[in-house]
Amino acid sequence: MGALIAANMVNQADRAVMGILLPLIKIDLSLSDSAMGVLAGVAFSGVYAVGAFAFGHAADSRSRTRLIALGLVFWSLATAASGLAVDFKSMFAARFFTGLGEASLYPCAISLIATTFPEDRRGRAVGIFGAGATFGGALGIAAGGLLAEQFGWRSVFFLYGGAGLFVAPLVLMIRDPRRGPANADGEKLGAAIGRLIADRRLQLVWLTSVLGVSGLMGYSIWAAAWFLEKGGMTITDLGYIFGVAMIVGGLVGGYTGGALADNPAIRKRGGEAAVAVGGLVAMAVMLAVVLWTPWQWMRVGVALLLPIPMLGFFPPLVALVARLVPAERLGLAFALNVFFVGGIGNGVGPWLVGAVSDATGSLQTGISTSLVLMASAIPAGLAMVRATRA
Repeated sequence: MGALIAANMVNQADRAVMGILLPLIKIDLSLSDSAMGVLAGVAFSGVYAVGAFAFGHAADSRSRTRLIALGLVFWSLATAASGLAVDFKSMFAARFFTGLGEASLYPCAISLIATTFPEDRRGRAVGIFGAGATFGGALGIAAGGLLAEQFGWRSVFFLYGGAGLFVAPLVLMIRDPRRGPANADGEKLGAAIGRLIADRRLQLVWLTSVLGVSGLMGYSIWAAAWFLEKGGMTITDLGYIFGVAMIVGGLVGGYTGGALADNPAIRKRGGEAAVAVGGLVAMAVMLAVVLWTPWQWMRVGVALLLPIPMLGFFPPLVALVARLVPAERLGLAFALNVFFVGGIGNGVGPWLVGAVSDATGSLQTGISTSLVLMASAIPAGLAMVRATRA
């Protein structure tokens, strides 16, 4: 678990730092908000989603630890290459290959966790694993803002890429539990994917996830730029603020979301799905306050607390997928999860915010689309509760 947390910290730091560096990269490379939205979203998430299929399929039959270590080295080198970018195309290429390497972690790591921990502890295990992402994201944002002001944004990518290379040997020390063969029933890959997609319960899980993640990623990626636009804060200030927010969110939200999903009493009332819907409602209400309160102290205070429901939203849904899918199909199921959540969700949100910002001339209007996406996920989530309860 410690090795997977370390890998997840590096993974999220490399990904999250893009948000705090957006304003500096935009100025240095002379790019529009739409172009930056593509770099922060689609450039990474498109190949991330597709690459997850290859890693997820392999995770059901091959060594998951070796797959993670291979991907870790690859994405760390690509992260370092982001510091060499001179225009949109070269930055797009660097983020593209970062996404390809990072596609290895999620399907392999969650499959490992799901086959290691029993069902009544799985939600908490996923929450603890997710805490690694929040610590990595917090460190990535806080240190990234400080380093960027002192040494420039390019040095941040060099340092973060180098750090990842030291984690790969730890991952190779993990014991990979035995599983049944992925093709024990003779089912071909296409048929297996089709059967998973045809499950209405999984359809609703993924629809809720895509809408919710699109909303929270749209806000998360653009929040620093929007706070800078509001004035009164520096990149370093925002790095500390959002860094602390992610740590609080990871400790409180990630673990609490998983623990609630494991609670037998809550399972009788909708279980993991109900916990996720509660997180969606809290996210939407708090984001509305951040966007429209006239008081800066309230805006900052609620922004500090917003990552709690955001990061509490993930573990219940991951635990739910693990409960609905047999162990020999977990890698493929979580590859689909990456495709929908990491590919579509992570890509659409940041791009949509940037596009609406360019069209209206208002970044606040752009971020408001995140609230619309979160709110639209709630009806899908309620349908998911009914389907999974049945």
